[in-house]
Amino acid sequence: MKNDKIFRKIVQIDKNDNVDITHNSTLILIGSCFSNKIGQCLKNTGFSTTQPFGTIFNPITIADNLLRIVNRKYFNEEDLVKVNNVFFSWSHSSKNYFSMNKSKLLSDLNNEINALNNSFSKNPILLLTFGTSIVYELNNQVVGNCHKQPHSHFNKRRLSVEEVVLRWKDIINKCKNQTFVFTVSPVRHYKDGIVENNRSKAVLILAIDQLLKLYPNQVFYFPSYEIVMDELRDYRFYNSDMIHPNNDSVDYIWKRFQETYFNTKTIEIVNRCEKIRQSLNHKPFFNDGVEYQSFAKKLKNKIDLICIETPLYDWSKELNEFDKQYSI
Repeated sequence: MKNDKIFRKIVQIDKNDNVDITHNSTLILIGSCFSNKIGQCLKNTGFSTTQPFGTIFNPITIADNLLRIVNRKYFNEEDLVKVNNVFFSWSHSSKNYFSMNKSKLLSDLNNEINALNNSFSKNPILLLTFGTSIVYELNNQVVGNCHKQPHSHFNKRRLSVEEVVLRWKDIINKCKNQTFVFTVSPVRHYKDGIVENNRSKAVLILAIDQLLKLYPNQVFYFPSYEIVMDELRDYRFYNSDMIHPNNDSVDYIWKRFQETYFNTKTIEIVNRCEKIRQSLNHKPFFNDGVEYQSFAKKLKNKIDLICIETPLYDWSKELNEFDKQYSI
């Protein structure tokens, strides 16, 4: 049909030849829960990924944590808080980083700093997601997580564009061999109201824009926020809370991410990984017969081959699942 109407605007993203993510790339993802979503997509398709610190929303804490990695600066007791006999870190999410033993928590946090610092010798690609420019300060220090402590303990404010740029200039200048891919989380923070959310996101977008201009060969931007706001603006692309993008939304952004940063061979490997996972999730009704044996042997062969194509990913868990499900 000629003159078909287009019922949505497409966010145009040029293929980025400066960022070529392959299965030989080491990836570090830091930031808001949207980093976790894309990180899981990468992990599911055979990439080497690390997602330290848990869910962190503001760009200052993300920057401070990254500086700790670069400078191998360890955490100490002053960086912890005790809540109901459990120790947490002001710089980490409480979901993954806690312990009733203070020494153990510090040991775990600092062992992670050591491992991440060592990984910088491989020049990892840094995928960074900013969630909000609203921050909470304790003793003039921005915290990454308030751990449900009373709001009266903290000073709440919105960062300026200049603050964000200044802090990140310091990091980028120290990491001349690193590639930084920034994005702004499409998850809106309605707690402070729609108007304040938009102002908060605007600070993040403008700060990243300045960094793009200052470091055009090192800093890049993936418009996940714009894709959700303009392409996927219908509420059918959200979970029931009407705030978080649903699986369809994440899948679409994942495809756009592949188109932007993956070459043809990498996309082909990704597709094979996804098909293998679908097969592993398939529960056969019968575990005998020629057809069953043929399917199991083909699947095992596919896993063995994909292990070669994804040398930095450990497939031992999937192989164990295969051994439990199939006997050939």
